[in-house]
Amino acid sequence: MVELIHVKSTLKKSFSKHTTIAIIGAGAAGIIAAKKCMEEGLKVTVFETTNVVGGTWVYRPPNDRFASMNAMYAHLHTNLPKQVMKFKDIPFDDDVAIFPSHKEVAAYLQRVAKPIMPFIQFKTTVKKVTPKGQSWVVRTLCDSKENEAIFDCVIVANGHYAKPNMPKLSGLDKLTAYSPENDASSCSMD
Repeated sequence: MVELIHVKSTLKKSFSKHTTIAIIGAGAAGIIAAKKCMEEGLKVTVFETTNVVGGTWVYRPPNDRFASMNAMYAHLHTNLPKQVMKFKDIPFDDDVAIFPSHKEVAAYLQRVAKPIMPFIQFKTTVKKVTPKGQSWVVRTLCDSKENEAIFDCVIVANGHYAKPNMPKLSGLDKLTAYSPENDASSCSMD
């Protein structure tokens, strides 16, 4: 809480309504960062690699091109009640289960993101961020076209699920993966 108060007071002291903010990622952290920056009157641009907001809460089937960026599985429910998961000033809908499914969390995040949707550049990958004086150069790739823009501040909110973290275990490459077509007893080491 102290850090958030410090950041808010720093924003008011250091930035003006002309301050530009690049936010990398439109998951929960990117959405709320954009919302709060916009409430302070800052100019926000959100870069999202995929075609939808929600980050890790958007389930992607194994054949989806963004599936490797996701730790979600089809029947996941949160392990926290919605009263704990919600943003401070934005409750979940009353009909949402106490422990929401990933679909309910994704719908919640999409609802929260509605005011910032015009400021999100979907299907845009940030390739590089470099300092330039007191600013930051953000290089992006969208539809095979490279772009470059300068921002006063960059918030990295791409999450830690964007790239799978696989342990280095002997024999891991020989493990047969579980799929809905078979059950866990069919997983074995050859």
